[in-house]
Amino acid sequence: VEDITKPVVKMKMLSEGKEVSEIKEGEEVLFDASESYDPDNGTISSWSWSIKDSKYQEINATVYELVNGSFSSDKLELQFKEYGTYYIILNVSDEDGNYAVLNRSIHVTPVRPDLGINTVEVKGDKVEGKQLTFQVNVTNNGNRDADVYYIAIIVNGKEVTNESFTGLANGSYAIQSVTWTPDSPGEYKVTVKVYCPGEPSSYFTDNEKKVDVTINQAAWKTPAIVIGVIAVIGIIGYIGWVAQKKRKEGKKFTKRTKSKKKEKK
Repeated sequence: VEDITKPVVKMKMLSEGKEVSEIKEGEEVLFDASESYDPDNGTISSWSWSIKDSKYQEINATVYELVNGSFSSDKLELQFKEYGTYYIILNVSDEDGNYAVLNRSIHVTPVRPDLGINTVEVKGDKVEGKQLTFQVNVTNNGNRDADVYYIAIIVNGKEVTNESFTGLANGSYAIQSVTWTPDSPGEYKVTVKVYCPGEPSSYFTDNEKKVDVTINQAAWKTPAIVIGVIAVIGIIGYIGWVAQKKRKEGKKFTKRTKSKKKEKK
């Protein structure tokens, strides 16, 4: 009788001896298919493992490390170096050539910093030419320390300040100061942003705070403008006076000339 019964594929995902549903980046995980079997009392003759990314493309070996086992054994132990969603595909065949395929998606969670801004306080005189200090309360809600991170100030869409800081442990916070000096009065849309290398984009939801800042004109400019206006008025008046004086002198000269001509006659 021809055997056409497919084998039954069973696979467990284990971490430190316990079955898990998801794993962390850098964690060693054992895929155990040793309980797979042939229902008609036959034997499993081969196992074939493959790994694909979230787009169902073959991934290169830089994404994971083979810790134990092989891709043709009943057990495979891996360490994923990058977070993301992956597909573990196992093809099991029996001695009669019947096969079954198990396709299982796994989620590797990030082990990364997760920075956020709690509050931003603006200190200093809000006057053109005066330096403002932005006191930024930064937290790290991730599961890894931030060795280096950056705070940027973006004014009306243009980055004007970007400073680096070091050593923010996971689960902790720090109050850091960054500065900006406005060069003219007006209404400014200011965005304060924190980020660090390796932080997943899915963590960016609380990385920014927006602040509206009104910058006033420097006090010295008002009297200077008044003095300038008075000076201009004075200059214009002086020019007018000189012109009027010349016109009068011209008229007197004309009268004297006419008078002399009459005397000669």
